[in-house]
Amino acid sequence: MIAGTTVCAMQIQGIVKERNEYKRLLDECLSVFNAVPNQPFIDHHQTYKLKAKIDTAFRRFNN
Repeated sequence: MIAGTTVCAMQIQGIVKERNEYKRLLDECLSVFNAVPNQPFIDHHQTYKLKAKIDTAFRRFNN
């Protein structure tokens, strides 16, 4: 905890709930990307590259 701050259980629960919702939405995106061919989209990114970035973030933050 940072000196001079207090974090209540409700705030922590809210943060965890928000994080879980973002993870759920990203999981849905991954499912869609698995069904879509590797096509370029905005800014010349490709679906497979974006999927790989999401996978990497999940591995990094789920440990």
